[in-house]
Amino acid sequence: MDLERFQDLVDAYGGDDAAWPAGERDAARALLAAEPQARALQQVAQALDRELALFQVAPPPSMDRILAARPLPGALERLLAWLVPAAPGQLWRPALAAMLPLALGVVLGAGLPAPLDAEGWEQQERLLLAAPGPGETS
Repeated sequence: MDLERFQDLVDAYGGDDAAWPAGERDAARALLAAEPQARALQQVAQALDRELALFQVAPPPSMDRILAARPLPGALERLLAWLVPAAPGQLWRPALAAMLPLALGVVLGAGLPAPLDAEGWEQQERLLLAAPGPGETS
């Protein structure tokens, strides 16, 4: 084993020789016994291993915190979610929304006062009946 391969070994597996691949472990130990540069590389890798052992990963946030942080849907998004059903059993929602203008027209039409004079209606009928049809000229 040469020094370059030993450098790759400690870079990949760390400074602990128990973590090195079994096929290369004996050759790496022999290089450590003979080469002071290899011992220096191992000491640097062991120092890095100690530093990495101190590092602790923060626990993931709880699902409640994640859900609380998400933006709430606006009024338009809630209306669209209500109108466009996710399940076939909720098809009454768009039907109700389509029926509302008709119901509003009936309510408004029933609430308007009827004309007091019948002559106004007769005059409109005469104008409509006397109007030329398509293709006719007056």
